[in-house]
Amino acid sequence: MAYASATSGTAPWVRKVSAIPDYLAMAGGFYSSAPDMLRLMEGVLGGDRILTPASRATLMRVHRPAQRYALGGRTQVETIADKEREAAWEDGSNGGFRLVARRVLDDGVGVVVFNNGSYDHRRLGELASAVMEAVYA
Repeated sequence: MAYASATSGTAPWVRKVSAIPDYLAMAGGFYSSAPDMLRLMEGVLGGDRILTPASRATLMRVHRPAQRYALGGRTQVETIADKEREAAWEDGSNGGFRLVARRVLDDGVGVVVFNNGSYDHRRLGELASAVMEAVYA
């Protein structure tokens, strides 16, 4: 089985090893894929196969307003493709791996960005936002 190696963000690339076990980090470095992450977001944030609407509302209730932090990640109403939409997102890392997963709650449009070059989360978030804009275009 082949999988990506984590590296530093810029050349010369250096292999990065995390002290945090993969199963403890929201980075997808533990044999995951973007389609897997999209299915996970759909399972938790869409429909009622895994969570009831009441449980989902509890999961997405913001507890730290300054950071938009809820128990299930972060959520806020933002302008996406010229329309106000409530979006949820999660990001994570484990050494060189980075992940940003975003989903619009009302219609289920989701974007997942994986990276094994330890780029800054802000840059990955900007890329996820640009992809989300393009999806609606």
